[in-house]
Amino acid sequence: MQRTLWAMLALTAAQAAVLFGAAGRLDLPAFWTYIALVTVPTLASLLALHRRSPGLLEERMRPGGSGRDRVGEAVLGVGTAATWLIAGLDAGRFGCTHVPVAGQVAAMIAAALGIAWTGWAMWVNPFFSSVVRLQSDRAQAVIASGPYACMRHPGYTGGIVFSLCSGPALGSWWALLPMLAVVVAMIRRTAIEDAMLADGLPGYRDYARTVRHRLVPGLW
Repeated sequence: MQRTLWAMLALTAAQAAVLFGAAGRLDLPAFWTYIALVTVPTLASLLALHRRSPGLLEERMRPGGSGRDRVGEAVLGVGTAATWLIAGLDAGRFGCTHVPVAGQVAAMIAAALGIAWTGWAMWVNPFFSSVVRLQSDRAQAVIASGPYACMRHPGYTGGIVFSLCSGPALGSWWALLPMLAVVVAMIRRTAIEDAMLADGLPGYRDYARTVRHRLVPGLW
């Protein structure tokens, strides 16, 4: 648990360093709000999961195997960092684009909902790994409760909502551009993971026939 907390604090520090470093100033309430929006729920979920599913925290920090989507992992990391950098330069330093306050507030609320949806998926799924892999070493089983009752990959749905809202929440339309790459990577990762589970996880094909959509009910 201590290692997980340190990793979270390091990520928060990196986020703040990129945002405010690119902006060259600290008087940006939207940036502070965004950082709190990400950090506080993450900390709360870590503490809750430490009690409920300590094995999940270990899996997310140190997966028991290599992932099947290394390209996607790289795009997620680079795209997220690029979003912070562009938002800092745009909203904080040069002001190339302008998101109205009402738009920023709406984006913050939507981003919070995306975080909450992903958090719910993580809460009910003890196999919510940080990489795409079959967890036979952890006796992985099909999860069909909570948000998994209406979509097969709700964690990615929440992540996509959060990603699309991050740029506007920070006050930059330009910051949407790298997040579009992140969204494409998440959709690709969903397809890879879904195929992997269908081929290797007992009961998943039956579950997929009942819950037909991967990310958005009625769409895909």
